[in-house]
Amino acid sequence: MKDRIQQLEYKVAELTYRLDQYERFDDELLTVKDVSKRLKMSLSLVYKLINSGEMKHKKVSKKYYVRLSDLKSFIKA
Repeated sequence: MKDRIQQLEYKVAELTYRLDQYERFDDELLTVKDVSKRLKMSLSLVYKLINSGEMKHKKVSKKYYVRLSDLKSFIKA
């Protein structure tokens, strides 16, 4: 019984680790050019979506970035 509990605890820890890795990947920052390629849109249209507030973004210095998770949410909307 004790061995089985230890196996389950190990499995939970392993799955938790995998989930953390997946969530980090989902928060990858994409450049406007990356977003443009993924959506097959012009750069100017992506900038319009960002500037209008329709697409969530992060501004670092003078560059805009979109989280992969935000891009997925935008596509689903």
